[in-house]
Amino acid sequence: MSLILVGFMGAGKTTIGQQISPLIHLPQQDLDDLIIKKAGKPIPQIFDEVGEAGFRQLETQVLESTIDDAAVISTGGGVIMQTINRHLLQGALAPVVYLKTSFETILARIQNDDNRPLATNITAMARLFNQRQSLYEEVADIVVDTDAKSPAFISTEIMNQLASVSELRHSAM
Repeated sequence: MSLILVGFMGAGKTTIGQQISPLIHLPQQDLDDLIIKKAGKPIPQIFDEVGEAGFRQLETQVLESTIDDAAVISTGGGVIMQTINRHLLQGALAPVVYLKTSFETILARIQNDDNRPLATNITAMARLFNQRQSLYEEVADIVVDTDAKSPAFISTEIMNQLASVSELRHSAM
């Protein structure tokens, strides 16, 4: 069974994807890595050259091309900002897991990461965080609180919820 991870920057999508991937015997695909590969440049450079709107267009293209892959897909934190992306996530065959993380935990996790263009202004980042919470919930089949939990514990929690969600999802289609 495939799986899609969503959540704010620093929520642990890549880390949890790497943990779960071997458990379900599927490759992990990090959307940001696929965007970098497609563009041939790092994300800060993409933002500098085409702005956030250009980056989001590229993100949608990459999401469309990977959404139904047999994989654990770790999305970027802003993937849910585009209506089309939310529709893609809601219509995906794979369950969507929202890694819910407090703003304080996120700040602690990303404080030394220079590769996050939208994390340079804490006030603006807090606004984004608050704006996105309901959008993550809107697309999620499973919500897992990640505060003060190890990646192994979070992965186990997700695995324990996957079977029932998968059954519900496929019976609704």
